[in-house]
Amino acid sequence: MVIAAILSLARTQFLDDTRSPYLWSDDYLVQCGSQVERDATERGYLLASFPNISSATAADVSNGTATGTTANKLVNSAAAFTSASLNKTVYNTTDGTFATVTVVDSPTQLSLSANIMATGETYVIGDALKALTRVCVVSGQSEYSLSSKVLKVKKCYLNSNKIPLKQVTEGWLDAHWYQWRSAVGLPQYYIEDKGSLTLIPQPDSSLNSETGKDTLLLSVYRYPLNDLSLTSGTLEIPEEYHFGLVHGICALAYQKQDSETYNPSKGNWHEGEFTRCFGPKLSSRGKEALRDMPSDFEITQPQMIC
Repeated sequence: MVIAAILSLARTQFLDDTRSPYLWSDDYLVQCGSQVERDATERGYLLASFPNISSATAADVSNGTATGTTANKLVNSAAAFTSASLNKTVYNTTDGTFATVTVVDSPTQLSLSANIMATGETYVIGDALKALTRVCVVSGQSEYSLSSKVLKVKKCYLNSNKIPLKQVTEGWLDAHWYQWRSAVGLPQYYIEDKGSLTLIPQPDSSLNSETGKDTLLLSVYRYPLNDLSLTSGTLEIPEEYHFGLVHGICALAYQKQDSETYNPSKGNWHEGEFTRCFGPKLSSRGKEALRDMPSDFEITQPQMIC
C-alpha cells in the first residue's frame, strides 16, 4: 500500500478532513507517516535484513573486474556506469572491502568513499540493504560502526568460516575472561552498542587464512530505508500493519497547534490504539536493554489487534 491510500483513509475515517483546503496538508501528513512508520518499526521490530553472500543478484546494479588502479576510484574500461550507481555500495569481492559511490565520473569510472579497488580485482555494486549487513573487518581494529538504520544485530559471523559470534556484555566478559580487553586472536564474541559493534578478541592476522581482512555478515532488525513522499510513498512494513499506521498519523495530527486541529483527547485515543497495535514506546534505557539481549534471544512481531 502507498502512503496516499493511508492518508485518504485517515482523512475520511477519523480526521473528517476531505475538502480542500485541508486542515492538515498532504505534506504535513506524509511527514507524520514517515515518523509513524519508523516508530512502529522500532516498537515491533517489523523489518529485518539478512546478508546475501552470492557474488551478484538481480538487485545489483552491475558487477565486473577493475581494469585500472586509481586512488579512491573504480575504473573498468568495459563498464557502462550510469547515475543508478550513485550512493550505491561497491563490494570488492576479491578482498572483502567496500565503499560508497560518491560521484559517477564517466561510464567507465566511479569515485568512491574509500580506496578499495585495484586492477584485476572483482566487484559488485549493490543496493542499500547490503550496506546494512556487511562490515569490513581488518586486523588490529576491534570497534566497527553500524549503519544508523540498524535497530539491533540479530546474528553475525565472519564470511570466511560462517561460525556465529556470541553476543555478550562487558559484565559477562569481566566475570568469565578478565583479560579480554587485551586479548588478540580470531573473534569469538561481540558487544553491541548504539551505532557500533566491538569484536572480542581484537582481530589479528589469522583473519581469512592469514590475509588480515574479512567480511562480517550481519542479520539485523532495521528502520525503513527512506522517508515517505507522495511521489515515492510505498510503505516498507508488512501490509497487515498498514491500518495501524492510520492511528499513529491521527495521533500526531491532533497535536498540531491550531484551534481547528489541536485535540488532545482524540490524539490520546489514537495513540492508545497505535500502542495496542505495535506495543509501547521504548525509552532510551529500554532500547539499550534490547541491544544487550543475547544473540539467541528471539524478538517476535506483535499480533495485529486493531
